[in-house]
Amino acid sequence: MTRRWNCVERPLSRVFYRHGAFLARHPFFFFLVPLLLAIVLSTGMNHFTQVYDIEYLFTPENGRGKLERTTVEHLFPTNTTKNFNAHRLNREGRYSRLIITAKDDGDVLREDILRQVLEIDKTVNNISVDGYKFIDICGRWEDACAVTNPFLVALNYNASNIRGVSLSYPTYDMPIRVPIPNTPYLRTVFLPLFLGGSLGGADVDEEKKLQESKAIQLVYYLDETGNGSLADEWEQAFMHEFEELVTSDKFSDVNVAYFTSQTLQTELAKNREMVIPLFTITIAILVLFSVLSCLMSDWVRSKPWLGVLGVVTAALAIISSFGLLLHIGVEYNDIVAVTPFLILGIGVDNMFVMLASWRETDPRDSVEKRMAGTFSDAGVSITITAITDVVSFVVGSITFYPSVRIFCLYAGIGVDNMFVMLASWRETDPRDSVEKRMAGTFSDAGVSITITAITDVVSFVVGSITFYPSVRIFCLYAGVALVFHYCYQITFFGACMAWIGRREKANRHCITLCKVIPEADADHKSKAYRIFCAGGTPESVEIKKKKELNKHHIMIFFRDCAGPFLSKRPVKFVVIGIYLAYLAVALFGCTRVREGIELRNMPADDSYAVTFYELETEYFKKFGPKVAVVFDQKLNYLNSSDQELIQGVLEEFENDTDFFYKQEFECWLTDFLLFANESNIELTESNFIPTLENAFLKMPGKEKYKSDIVYNENRTEIIASRCFVQSTNTNDTVREKDMMMHSRAIADNSELNVTVYHPAFVYYDQYVTILPNMLQNVGIAWGSMMLVALFLIPDPVCSMWVALSVASIEVGVIGYMTLWGVNLDYMSMIYVIICIGFSVDFSAHIAYAYVTAKGKAKKRIRKALYVLGLPILQGALSTILGVLVLSQSSAYMFRTFFKIIFMVILFGAFHGLVIIPVVLSLCMRGKPKKPESTTYKQHDCTEEQWSELLERQKQNGGAGDITLTNLPPPSQPFLTRKSSTCPGDLNMAFNNNSIRSANQPQSKKLFVGGAGACVQVDWDEESGYSTSTLGSSGTDQ
Repeated sequence: MTRRWNCVERPLSRVFYRHGAFLARHPFFFFLVPLLLAIVLSTGMNHFTQVYDIEYLFTPENGRGKLERTTVEHLFPTNTTKNFNAHRLNREGRYSRLIITAKDDGDVLREDILRQVLEIDKTVNNISVDGYKFIDICGRWEDACAVTNPFLVALNYNASNIRGVSLSYPTYDMPIRVPIPNTPYLRTVFLPLFLGGSLGGADVDEEKKLQESKAIQLVYYLDETGNGSLADEWEQAFMHEFEELVTSDKFSDVNVAYFTSQTLQTELAKNREMVIPLFTITIAILVLFSVLSCLMSDWVRSKPWLGVLGVVTAALAIISSFGLLLHIGVEYNDIVAVTPFLILGIGVDNMFVMLASWRETDPRDSVEKRMAGTFSDAGVSITITAITDVVSFVVGSITFYPSVRIFCLYAGIGVDNMFVMLASWRETDPRDSVEKRMAGTFSDAGVSITITAITDVVSFVVGSITFYPSVRIFCLYAGVALVFHYCYQITFFGACMAWIGRREKANRHCITLCKVIPEADADHKSKAYRIFCAGGTPESVEIKKKKELNKHHIMIFFRDCAGPFLSKRPVKFVVIGIYLAYLAVALFGCTRVREGIELRNMPADDSYAVTFYELETEYFKKFGPKVAVVFDQKLNYLNSSDQELIQGVLEEFENDTDFFYKQEFECWLTDFLLFANESNIELTESNFIPTLENAFLKMPGKEKYKSDIVYNENRTEIIASRCFVQSTNTNDTVREKDMMMHSRAIADNSELNVTVYHPAFVYYDQYVTILPNMLQNVGIAWGSMMLVALFLIPDPVCSMWVALSVASIEVGVIGYMTLWGVNLDYMSMIYVIICIGFSVDFSAHIAYAYVTAKGKAKKRIRKALYVLGLPILQGALSTILGVLVLSQSSAYMFRTFFKIIFMVILFGAFHGLVIIPVVLSLCMRGKPKKPESTTYKQHDCTEEQWSELLERQKQNGGAGDITLTNLPPPSQPFLTRKSSTCPGDLNMAFNNNSIRSANQPQSKKLFVGGAGACVQVDWDEESGYSTSTLGSSGTDQ
């Protein structure tokens, strides 16, 4: 096939060829500079700064909830020192919470249970920090602690009162005696106490009288307006107290679950500590795997230390990226803790591609030539994957989620180049000089690893532009890391490769470094020496096929078994059928995507927070958030038409299934009009506000409305006000999202200027924004990756199939992760974005090898799988091994990471090793181009010269003419022969001291003789040309 789309690939391949040769001559420089740079950058660890703010990290920066909060905070500022009310908080606040259940799972309204509940409440009130108890730092309404436990108030803090009180549910009107103004008398009024948040799992009769309850919730809010550090210390003391209490037998009849506003932060910090021992295990597993993967049956050509150095290369990149970003003040969050697993897992992949390219070089060449060839071949491929990976992380780093942005900054280092380079090295001739082998390795692998490096980086760059700070931070780290790893791969690792290539050239043992003799020359040695010591390539031996110098059994399997198997037409149809089934299931999963993270999934499974969340979901989700309905405009509240508009908005909420009936709403206007009617007060423009302030707002239970009304400067007009509506059954993320969206729809469709808000809306916004934000970032990353592939893969059709392969993998990951129980949240969003970068790796490697191979489809499949099947398999296994230990983690974020990376690698390898070869063989079958005549000028024609000559012809597709000139006169005429072993006419002619043979592919054997030499040239459709010496000229010619 004629290559016309190589304006970037061909020059890049040449650059890598020269780089590989230069690196082979000067390895010490390329070894020392990256090492010193990593040491210098590692000092950035001294500036380690971790972000714990859950809202900042895991909510979208441009979320509507934050805009609504700005409006509400401007109109209704909260002062927890003077006017605290839990339902009217504009932010979550500082709090500690308890959920108490009976150990026998029975009713908690029994007197003996209630005594222990009151004892627990007393314990909380006695917790002291620096002499300050809860009563000293509680959220206050005027001069007393605000009521946050209405059920205990209903009991008057006396367990025995449960026998004489008839509680209505969810609202209990508690009778209290208050003085009549200007008289010595008292009157009875009813103080409404909302018990829905205090009693869970309640059972009521037809008259809504409480019969039993399964759980009691106690809440303790702290004053955060004053000394915030004191509140922090008190919460810490609270957690310490109940950590001991829940494991003791102090309260024999009840179970206690506790939670504070700091719980998620502290539990996320524990997640980071949890992964440290797992990281050690991962390093050990990967080092062992890399060493075993670099071993061969030959002790000289084996490279176990290169496997270790591949892991070291990834480690240096991790240190450098973390150090650099910490130096410049980039934040760190706990999601970034998975970055080392990711980098170590994928960081050795391209080592195997480089090794595959090395094996493609002639072992008889110099190290310089082999390095040049390796980098020329593998360099472009790993560059493509590097670019796409980095773009993925950069896109992630511009997300609105800081935690993802931080990750994408840190993690962008792991490029799978080591295996690519090793594969290229294996393709070189071990008898060549190190310089020649390095040139060949880099020429072969440089383009390949460049492709993968660019695509990896692109994916992280794209991820870094999201609205989620957590995503952005993750992707920024990842993108920078990818760049470091790519640079270290073609410098530090290349230098190590050159040194090990010199050892191989000197025929030294891979472990002892002692000089040994080749196995073919070790017949006089002991059996133990031949098994454990002998190895290398003898310089004198004549080799029938160059690839036999670097034979690897798995590479041969891909060439001689997998390649021909996939080339069969029935197999192709089966593969297409399997793919369609895979795609159908993936699309089904995509229709079942669940958006948003459940807070219970943030701490580890064994965390006390999980117990609390489970109890809260089971017992306290019937009553959801009380949503503020803000009327942000001047209204004539005395005018009946304006009153009807306000009541109309409230009726919209009442008619919505996500909200309770109107009796559970809190609206100052509704209650004020009712008060005026019951008191026979005729409201006018002159007495409306005085009656409101001096009579209504001073009534017991109505003081709370003071913070719901905003006056003008001289308090003659109401310029804004708010009411509260009670949501219901928000027991999962879908209901939470629907409730918020319905609230906003009612507000948006109203004739009035209405804003709806609850502090939880800031978190619920992720349910609305995460899918479009992910689609945007995935689209950018995919488009960027396709541009990279178009420029660096020398065929536009091939680039298109690589892009479609990536899209197919993306669909598969999203669909199958849903079926595996993973929600589309900020964490899975990170991994889906980076999926772009990593999923392109395998497809790009195979596609690049296929399009640059010669011959028809069958031959190109065999060539691509032979060169890259092994490194792709090794890279897939190394990445999975790198994250395997996380599958057993008790933290949801780490298990999710494992699941998605596992699917990315599994689907990526499936596409790279099976789908792409089959599709390309169907769409790009290849046609042998008409080669030009090849002229070999030499005084004599030896076997080696014939071999090189015919190798050139093989690269031209095996057809055309061969012309040899300047030969001495032959000792006898050349003859033609026709037999069963030599089908077809062999047309030989002797003209002007030259030999010309035509129709080479049609002949099985060609005997060429002259000047006392005889060379047998064998032709095989599977293996191509090979030569062997028969001896002097004879009758067989």
